[in-house]
Amino acid sequence: MRIAIVGFGIAGASTLIQLSKQFDLNAATDQVDVYETRPRLGAGAPYAEDDDATVINSFPRSLSLDDDNNEDFINWTKANYPAIDIDNVFAPRTIYGEYVEAYLKPYLAKDYVRHIQAKVTDFQVVDADGTPLYQRPLEDGLAYQVFSSENGWSQIYDAVFFAIGHPPYQDPYQLDGQANYIQDPYPLREKLPAAKGKRRIGIVGSGLTTIDLINYCNKYDLFADQEVTVYFRHEPFRSVIQPDANEDYIQSINGEWIGTQRAANKGAIPIQVVINQVKADLKANDIDYSRVWANFNTGSVATVTKAIRQDDPDYRRFQGFFRAFYPDLHQMMGALDAAGKDYFYKELGPFFRMLYSQAPAASISMILDLVAQGKLKLVSGLSDIKPLENGQFHLYANGIRHKADVLINATGFNSRLSQAKDTDSLLGNLIRRNLILPDNRDNILAAYPSAKPLNPNYQILDKVYFLGSWIASTQGPNTSVALAKKQTQIAVTDFHQQVSKHK
Repeated sequence: MRIAIVGFGIAGASTLIQLSKQFDLNAATDQVDVYETRPRLGAGAPYAEDDDATVINSFPRSLSLDDDNNEDFINWTKANYPAIDIDNVFAPRTIYGEYVEAYLKPYLAKDYVRHIQAKVTDFQVVDADGTPLYQRPLEDGLAYQVFSSENGWSQIYDAVFFAIGHPPYQDPYQLDGQANYIQDPYPLREKLPAAKGKRRIGIVGSGLTTIDLINYCNKYDLFADQEVTVYFRHEPFRSVIQPDANEDYIQSINGEWIGTQRAANKGAIPIQVVINQVKADLKANDIDYSRVWANFNTGSVATVTKAIRQDDPDYRRFQGFFRAFYPDLHQMMGALDAAGKDYFYKELGPFFRMLYSQAPAASISMILDLVAQGKLKLVSGLSDIKPLENGQFHLYANGIRHKADVLINATGFNSRLSQAKDTDSLLGNLIRRNLILPDNRDNILAAYPSAKPLNPNYQILDKVYFLGSWIASTQGPNTSVALAKKQTQIAVTDFHQQVSKHK
């Protein structure tokens, strides 16, 4: 077999691990080509080499790559960075990248694995002889090629796993290309020195990237002689990560429950059935979710201050419950009917964004201290930004005009396929060739649960899989190490079943 993994962050790394576990691969008959431009394999953009001001907003136990030992990352950190109190703090992202790199070494050393340091920009369907196909033939036997400017069209592959990572940063104020505007702030150590020496630094957005940026400014003492202001539309924060309750919860929604409900509801589960079951499970765990949501449902300064100062057992267990539920979220999303998915994104989207975009308490405390000391300003109600001819910016919030000498974008990712096709050559070519289609959320339309793309020319592309953010409608919003591992396990299992079927 010849297999290509395009992109080698956490999803790509998990794919290689699963292939090695589920297949008896050997160099005499098999080859796995890993296409990745970065020299550090497995880390991807979130955990690439960067300044240690960037911190992971996940509990260490949820970051293990070892399916049989959720303490693996913790143990590795204690052995390699004993000064880090990994049981009680969140590790720098670059250190997690080192762990991933070390964990993958034996897998990448396999004689059937080859790293191709090239950027894949195109993909085509071919027959066994390499002749391009533009519609599904009557007989089975689709094969594939990928293209890179470095190597041209590749050899023929039996399967391709696209693990192409995060979408590009969005540009809501259409400032990309303007002088003194940093569209994508990563890696911080390369991009942010441009902000040093500017008197007024503006950070646009209120997500986890903003926390990284403030950590960086604080580490390099930019608050001493520069004005740093964070501008956002609504609230400055989402939620504060509570201490890990490390508890086993009563949770009914799993693969068996979903299968039963799909059978009872003619294939698709109404969203209200899911909501009722979640409420019942919360009640069975004695979690007063109504009180928790009433007290902690905004990212305001008052709410996060309360979350930091109060040890609220219900809030801690509320987060723990949904943290444990997260790996099964993709199964639930795939089982919802169309109306349920629409309701999830429109009505429950703010809830899940609040729940899963969590920040460490230490980071929030640092920000609140900087605000109290007058070193950092938080400005809500941002409505527009205008670039000036002199390279400065006017920002409009609540009828007041503010000024910045440099702006750093922290508004999050643009996961709209219809827009990304103009900036991402691979996605653009896949759309042009009618190999992928947007779904009703403007993500890649993919089959559930395998995450194989659907298209009008070939129906389902056999042995082609998309992993990560671009299939959010299939696997659920946001990403995590646990979710990436779960999705790749499902995809590789599907591939294994197809191969076994044709033996």
